[in-house]
Amino acid sequence: MVVLTDQGCVNARLLVEEIDSPPFPVLKGLVAFRPVPIDVVPDRDWNRQWEWHWIPTPRPVHLQNDASLRLYQGYLAELNQRSTDCIGCSTPHVTATVTGRLDHLASHTMDARASYSAPTVTYEVGFGQRKIALSRLVVESVSAVSVTKRDAGGRAGQ
Repeated sequence: MVVLTDQGCVNARLLVEEIDSPPFPVLKGLVAFRPVPIDVVPDRDWNRQWEWHWIPTPRPVHLQNDASLRLYQGYLAELNQRSTDCIGCSTPHVTATVTGRLDHLASHTMDARASYSAPTVTYEVGFGQRKIALSRLVVESVSAVSVTKRDAGGRAGQ
């Protein structure tokens, strides 16, 4: 599992996973993403104001376990083993073409119901441990893997 972040926006996270798992319990019926936090009680007309959608069945993704994937995983494992205390050490910059399915949730709070007239159940949803990400890429294949060593200043080296 890799989490890609944008340094300019602390809330922008994309989880990259090799295992296809649901972000919430397996449900059938309707779902609406709550525009308010889970601890805020909505007014009595909330179910008419929100957009309810039938829960989609995502296309299954099957990981292609080939040499490119193993090379990519090896570079990532090397990055995770490096010490962050080393000042002036070169850092590998890994580049790869990754294809798969992009999943996105509208918020971290979701209400679900079996039908329009059924009672609702509220879930906290997200991807990854502690449900930190609203978006994820479920990896199907990896190709064109390359690595460039970078010095402490971010400049490419030999």
